[in-house]
Amino acid sequence: MDTSIPELTSVGSEHYDQEFNDLCLSNIEFNAVLFDNCTFSACDLSESVFSRCNFRDCHFDNCNLSVMKVGYSRFSDVTFDGCKIVGVDWTQGQWPKFALGSPLSFINCVIDSSSFYGLPFARCHLVNCHAHDVDFRGADLTDADFSDTDLLTSLFNNTVLTRANFNGSVNYSIDVNNNVINQAKFCRLEAVCLLDGLGIELID
Repeated sequence: MDTSIPELTSVGSEHYDQEFNDLCLSNIEFNAVLFDNCTFSACDLSESVFSRCNFRDCHFDNCNLSVMKVGYSRFSDVTFDGCKIVGVDWTQGQWPKFALGSPLSFINCVIDSSSFYGLPFARCHLVNCHAHDVDFRGADLTDADFSDTDLLTSLFNNTVLTRANFNGSVNYSIDVNNNVINQAKFCRLEAVCLLDGLGIELID
């Protein structure tokens, strides 16, 4: 079903089971729009503003969502695959306090300079992602999957990483004294990074 951009962005509009392909929606404001079981493919949503919107069971494939705003918007079971999502402050969204699992999954994405500070994202998937300078401080990432993700200069402090999977991930810096890492999984060769905060000297 084809939807014009004015119809797509009209205040309070609702969209169910629709596919949006190759749309340029950069710098556009969406207000109180509902997307349910929708797919966005190769769309440019960079610097767009989503205010009090609701995304349910949606999929973004090879989209650019960098520097988008998510003020008071809700996300439930939303997957981003092959997307560029740089500089997004996810803390501005509206997240349930007692969520059973993460509302977001990132696969093969670039999510540099984003913030998940204090968010309840247990079972979050950040698989094979480029995640430099990402703020995970204070977040609940129990059972999260960080496999094959590059976490250079990303921040972990008071972060719950119980049973999190870091297999194949690289460049992380996690202080074992300031984070909860019970039963977390780390690649043996990269796990030496966990010793950085212990003040010990490694000798070849």
